[in-house]
Amino acid sequence: MDYIHYATVGCHHKDILRTMTVFTCDDKSQVETRLKIAKQMFLLFGHEILHKSLVKSAGGVPRFRHGRVFTCDPLLPKFEISRVKTLSSVYELPEGALNQAIADRMKQLAEEENDEDLIVNG
Repeated sequence: MDYIHYATVGCHHKDILRTMTVFTCDDKSQVETRLKIAKQMFLLFGHEILHKSLVKSAGGVPRFRHGRVFTCDPLLPKFEISRVKTLSSVYELPEGALNQAIADRMKQLAEEENDEDLIVNG
């Protein structure tokens, strides 16, 4: 699951936060669901719940460095690419996985993120 973290937030190399490209043989739909959830958790905790504490820390509030994931077929010489930045924030969770207040807030964050992407990429 480390590849989800690296693909979503990047990693530091020579004191610079860099975008990562990662490879996996996991199922593509499972990979994309994991990436979407990681983005939502990053927004919810990094920018909502922990924002005030992180602003005071030496590292500050972490930033996205959306990478990409190559999902490789373990039997055939082919792959598919999932670009983290272009993934929508819509995914299905099992019934009862989240209480309604958290689900509503995550939906609102996803809509705000999509609106920001439209403005930036407009």
